[in-house]
Amino acid sequence: MHDDVDNSVSTAGPWATFGCRVVALLSTMADGGHFVLYVPAEDGTSAEVSVDCVEGLATATVTSATFGATSFGFGDESGDELIGRCQTIADAIVDLVRDVHDLPDPGLLTVSGSAELHGRIGVLGLADRADVGEDHVRAVGARARDESSAIWPTCRSQVEDLVLTHLRDRFGVDLGMDDDGDIALCVDDVRLCVRVADDCPAILLGAAVVGDLRSVQRADVELNVLNRTSTWMRWYRRDRVVWQELALIARPFVPGQFNAMLATFVDACLAARLDLSDRLGAKAAG
Repeated sequence: MHDDVDNSVSTAGPWATFGCRVVALLSTMADGGHFVLYVPAEDGTSAEVSVDCVEGLATATVTSATFGATSFGFGDESGDELIGRCQTIADAIVDLVRDVHDLPDPGLLTVSGSAELHGRIGVLGLADRADVGEDHVRAVGARARDESSAIWPTCRSQVEDLVLTHLRDRFGVDLGMDDDGDIALCVDDVRLCVRVADDCPAILLGAAVVGDLRSVQRADVELNVLNRTSTWMRWYRRDRVVWQELALIARPFVPGQFNAMLATFVDACLAARLDLSDRLGAKAAG
């Protein structure tokens, strides 16, 4: 692992930021309002996701013209505060657009809003639907398709090239690969290493989680529990440092899938760092 790496970027990144922007907009809609997010397709059409709120955000409905509607009701007795309500609705919007409509980046969306939201819809940081044409929609639709397209590399060096090029394009950082084939990256304060396995078509993500363990025996017990309950991750101890590892398929290489697994890896590492630091009295790695 490279302790001096300074390639600091943010992952889940765009979606986490977009979710915060949606919360900010929803928090101004206490008097009601309506906006529509347009998910682009390569043929120049768009799938619509509409969001309707009534006064006080007592109820809200998120509707996909393709997948149907989800309604939220917040009775006065629920005790939910405004921001909590906004966060619940925003999470549903992000899940619908990102996971159900399979959009790789919120920046590909366009938006329109009702008159009540004039001057406020810009907080989403999206292009106004009225200002973009069919060619723009086709272009971003093609980009979305590329993110979900499967690429079939024929050798390890092709996988390395695909991974390195994708990370450079996604994060806008001039990343490099060392002599051991490691790509060092710092994502959301998690210093990690990306490499392609030598003996199978797999991409490996690895990161130190905590170090300076007081008791290796107790650490081994905690890691055993973590490994029994995790679907994707594997944790192991090397001397007095706990490491996290994830392996994902490299053939085919799917950029959108890689992005999702990278975000999952980082989220899991941050959670494990907090948990193990507390349980084991260890120091967070980083």
